[in-house]
Amino acid sequence: MTNAALQKRIAKLEAELKLIKRVGMRRPNLAIDDKNWKKMKATVKKVRAELYKERYA
Repeated sequence: MTNAALQKRIAKLEAELKLIKRVGMRRPNLAIDDKNWKKMKATVKKVRAELYKERYA
């Protein structure tokens, strides 16, 4: 194979690899974290308020 043919083939393979990486990498589902935060939010606020009162009151 000539140099130009090799470079062309390498460019095609690199483009295909980029496409595979982009399609294959899924973003994590953060809906579960949101649900957990909604459950814990009141407790966290309460604890933070108590700590603030202890330190700065």
